[in-house]
Amino acid sequence: HDWFPLQGGHTGSGIRTRENFLFYWNYTPRKPFLETEAMYEAIICGPRVADARDVRQAAWKSLLSGSYGYTYGGAAVWLMRWDHDDSTGTSYNPDHCWHEGMRLPGSTQMTILRDFFSELEWWNLVPRFGDPAWGEFADLEATALATEDNRVHVLYAYGPQRRLGRLRGLAPQQPYAAWWFDPRTGTRYPIANDIMSADGIWALPRKPSGDDWVLHLRQGRATAAEMAGDPIPVEVARPAGNVAFFAIATASATDT
Repeated sequence: HDWFPLQGGHTGSGIRTRENFLFYWNYTPRKPFLETEAMYEAIICGPRVADARDVRQAAWKSLLSGSYGYTYGGAAVWLMRWDHDDSTGTSYNPDHCWHEGMRLPGSTQMTILRDFFSELEWWNLVPRFGDPAWGEFADLEATALATEDNRVHVLYAYGPQRRLGRLRGLAPQQPYAAWWFDPRTGTRYPIANDIMSADGIWALPRKPSGDDWVLHLRQGRATAAEMAGDPIPVEVARPAGNVAFFAIATASATDT
């Protein structure tokens, strides 16, 4: 055979591991691999129903781990059952119809994924598989990084940990621009346009929330239009106890 069609499975097996992707990446003779069936949305195959978050995790992680693509699947899309009165189609868990399956939220989020990668020379991205020369991460399994040399870094972090760690391998004394990208909505939030490191190391900012996020780092300063956008949404947890965290303070003068 000339290539590997992978079957990542559903909630019973969980998201494919970094080591498993690395096995196919290092396989000799070299062959392309494609994640063809993983976390089909709304499927009851395991301890729970796969949802859009499962789909995103499987898709983004696979694409940043060397997969040539990802095939999205949704419950009942393949059953050819037009509506609930159609006796010629097949019932499957759950009892969806074809057009209901096509409207599952993960399908829209796959369009967002495609649009993101279409703006990059995605075929030049090389997965780093936790290589410490390219980054030090608090959660290696839930962090997928691919780079185009030191010019473009794409990091997908799907664990609850908000403190991610550090990137390595940046060009010293060269400016970089960075954005958070929301894989649920397609919204891009600018982080900074003048990131510069003397030693090629950048301490990553905290994720906006404990959900999955994409960080896009690009060498060179971005245009004003590219850096325009809403402030980064910040998830703030109310502290326990008698702490005046949300009090309003005033000052007689300010210097910044």
